Amino acid sequence: MELIRGQGAGGRGQGAGVSCLRIYGGFTLLELLVAMALVAMVTLIAATAFRLTVQAWERGADEGESRQIQSALPALLEKQLAARVISPVFGKAQVKPAIYFCGGENSLSFLTTYAPQGSMLQGMLWVSYRFDPGQKMLLIYQQSVTRIEDLDVADGGSGSKNAGGGVPVSQIQGISDFSLAYAAESLYDPDVPGQWLNNWNCGAESAGVPFGLMLKMTIEEGARSRSFRWVYRIGEQPLAGAFGGQ
Repeated sequence: MELIRGQGAGGRGQGAGVSCLRIYGGFTLLELLVAMALVAMVTLIAATAFRLTVQAWERGADEGESRQIQSALPALLEKQLAARVISPVFGKAQVKPAIYFCGGENSLSFLTTYAPQGSMLQGMLWVSYRFDPGQKMLLIYQQSVTRIEDLDVADGGSGSKNAGGGVPVSQIQGISDFSLAYAAESLYDPDVPGQWLNNWNCGAESAGVPFGLMLKMTIEEGARSRSFRWVYRIGEQPLAGAFGGQ
């Protein structure tokens, strides 16, 4: 604000003096600093809220995928084991299905008649599970069995099936552990390590199929991971299903 004084048109001493008030608009430095601080605070709050929203969405997506794997994969294995071929196949060839239950620490393969609804492969199937620890990936293979040659039958018996054979029907990522163990006795305790074997021989000298199968799986959920355990009764016993994961 500025006050201006002037003289009349007649010069000095002539006419009354003229004064006017001129006002300049704008903000003071303090007002600008306060405004900038408020804008910075609002921006920070908005950015924090957006980051938390994105993290919550990603965590929810990871947990949703993890829960799908947790529920779908053991249920599929349970149904396939329940429909496992338990009688000789191909008539005179007398191929013993027990020989076709092959198990390793990170792989499993057997004959089954179960196929998910809508699957391209139906009938008797050779199912193989193979886990790749380096890639943290579980691969599931299936092969339709329509001829005795599909079972790799040799002159002196039945050879073991290649765990990687067949058509890859599923590729599941985000699994950091997929461990299998096999019980050779009908009475077993999942919490007694001495009763479980890391491998189950499927050669001609095989003793049959195990009485129990234990699956331990660790599923990654972003930066976290969760571990579960399922125990299946197989062999000559009816399938009792999987006990809850832990």
